[in-house]
Amino acid sequence: MPFVIDEMFERAGKNRKDYFDIDPVVSGTTYHFADGKRIHVPGNLDSFIDRLLRMRTEILSVPLWSILQKFLISVMNHF
Repeated sequence: MPFVIDEMFERAGKNRKDYFDIDPVVSGTTYHFADGKRIHVPGNLDSFIDRLLRMRTEILSVPLWSILQKFLISVMNHF
């Protein structure tokens, strides 16, 4: 998430773009949970959110879903 790195540089009074570029990564990842469940998510934010919304009743517990909602709201506020 480039905005996190950009924010760190801004707090230091610097511009990340003066040092390096960030290229978008379109790959996905698979999250593995202790109970054996796995969630494969795509590498872009819109597809990731869509995947979470479709899977929340299948896999995600209520506390985990609550945390993810707060995270997603935070991420969306940066766009």
